[in-house]
Amino acid sequence: MYSNLSLIMLRICGTLLLFVALAPVGHLQAQPAPNYTSTVTPDQGTVGTAFTFSFDGWGDSEDYIDYWVIGPGALDNFEEGQFDNEPDAEGRTTWTWTAPSGVWNGTWTMHARGLKNYLTTSISFEIVGAPPLPGIESGVTPSSGGPGTLFRFYTDAWPKGDPVDVWVLPPNSDEPFALEKLYGAPNAEGYTTWSWEASPNVWGGTWTMNARGEYSDIFVQIPFFIDAPPPEQPYATVSPTSGAPGTPLDFFANGFEAGEEIAAWINAPGSDTPVASAGIEEVFADGDGEVRWQWTIPADAEAGAWSATLAGRDSFVEWQVAFTVLDSSGTPTGETGPFIEINPAAAPAGTTFSFTARGYGEKEQLQFWLSDPQGATLTEGEVTTRVELSGIATWEWPSPPYAMVGEWTVHVIGTRNRIQTQATFRVTERNAEAPGGGVSQDVANPGTTLSFYAEGFRRDERVSWWVTDPRRRVYPGEVEINAGSDQRIEWTWAVPTDAAAGDWQMIAKGVESNIQRIIPFTVTHDEVAPSLPDPSPISVEVIPSVGAPGDTFTFGVTGLVSSERMGYWATDPNGIIYATEEQLIVAQDGSLEWTWTAPDDAPPGDWLMTIQSSPVDEVVSNIQVSIPFTIRQR
Repeated sequence: MYSNLSLIMLRICGTLLLFVALAPVGHLQAQPAPNYTSTVTPDQGTVGTAFTFSFDGWGDSEDYIDYWVIGPGALDNFEEGQFDNEPDAEGRTTWTWTAPSGVWNGTWTMHARGLKNYLTTSISFEIVGAPPLPGIESGVTPSSGGPGTLFRFYTDAWPKGDPVDVWVLPPNSDEPFALEKLYGAPNAEGYTTWSWEASPNVWGGTWTMNARGEYSDIFVQIPFFIDAPPPEQPYATVSPTSGAPGTPLDFFANGFEAGEEIAAWINAPGSDTPVASAGIEEVFADGDGEVRWQWTIPADAEAGAWSATLAGRDSFVEWQVAFTVLDSSGTPTGETGPFIEINPAAAPAGTTFSFTARGYGEKEQLQFWLSDPQGATLTEGEVTTRVELSGIATWEWPSPPYAMVGEWTVHVIGTRNRIQTQATFRVTERNAEAPGGGVSQDVANPGTTLSFYAEGFRRDERVSWWVTDPRRRVYPGEVEINAGSDQRIEWTWAVPTDAAAGDWQMIAKGVESNIQRIIPFTVTHDEVAPSLPDPSPISVEVIPSVGAPGDTFTFGVTGLVSSERMGYWATDPNGIIYATEEQLIVAQDGSLEWTWTAPDDAPPGDWLMTIQSSPVDEVVSNIQVSIPFTIRQR
């Protein structure tokens, strides 16, 4: 009934079952995992240090070993390769790796794996005394060109795999043009390259390509010149801005078409109907698109907040200028007119500012826009909203992470009576520490698993996270955790068994929004106090913040480790380093102050003064702080 092949297979299976049944039970017990050891000598070094690694797990069972090195905060391999396995008499394999130029401070990891059994070892070591900024090269080809030019940029700033945010800043610091995120990808010469094409209608002047590595935090600015007419800077004024009845007011506005007919009207306090008088008439722009127009305050004018409107018939350019009518005693009385409340009044870039306009009519439609510290208008802020029955309108503006530091202005105009008002607020330096996160316990021992949460990201946004220890060494974490519909992420992290005692930080950052949350916690060794003081907060100051070539700047930093030695250097707008061999010593209260005189030929633009922990001390906090300042032409 069975074929010869079937009978043979049945006999083989029966024999195998018999062998299994007769096998001693004790042979099936799990064997203990082998206890392999690995070492590195030295465990800390600078650029040029030859690190010697060893591992006793491969023995003579492997012919070749793959290795790869990953730097702190990086996702991709910094270097990779293969070597012959040549174990010594005790079965230990030894190999070396020399830290090349281009490495950065922090904890690095050497990974090595046998090609046959895939047995892998990971050995950590530390690189110190290698400030990331000195030696950075960057540039653009061509350095100048007209509209439509393709500009090619290059730099050796970022390690392989470092995510980089890129944006272009126009000459008048208008809204930046955000480019697609790129990643550190050094070519054979060590440069990461990318390009940007100027549009045909781009305006002229000195532009700036800006880019910042997410993990390395290395910031690069590359200026380039576009040979084209500069942008128009229209504006409108009135002089004087206040006066009693009978006072002549001189109005000026530009930005109109040449010879264009201009409509002009005046609104009194609380009036939706323009004032009609012999002093209000249609005027015309001159050949340069400018209008000069005079109006005398009537003898019966009500004291309070007034406004004048100048509107182009063809260009639709419209200006509203506020002025105040005084009473006979020289003081304003009566209704003060609409006003704007801003919350917060000052906050770091990336903050969402809330605006409330009061004093407009019921259900009146409003339009608002923003202008940066240099007066450039943010067109993306132009939206309309309706006020409530109470005459109140509210809206928000999420300031971008790259918003210019300084005094901003919000402008509001009502579409019914054309009354315009404005208010100012300040964008300050970005503050990494922000609310919106927490940890299950803020004090833990090594080996403890902590639960974290962070919120306020965009829906479905990818969020990366990493950890820093008391010496600010980076422990890379997971990447691309997607925020949920509640704009929140949750994750866990086990404190390493060899974690140093002190103040740690868990950092989560939105990949698209750049929203960052810092969650502090403390690692203790039972009764052992933290080994290092909290390195935060660190505050900086420079006087003056804007100067000229040859000026002396005074820099100050607080929140440092007392008695620590610090080196410093300056970086100009072109990325050129102005190094110094001077060593500074932090005062007992953690403060540091020094002066630096700008060279007589210092190029104008945005500069950075950087201080870095010196590796000559036994205790190095590995702190690096950069202070921005500006040098202008005399």
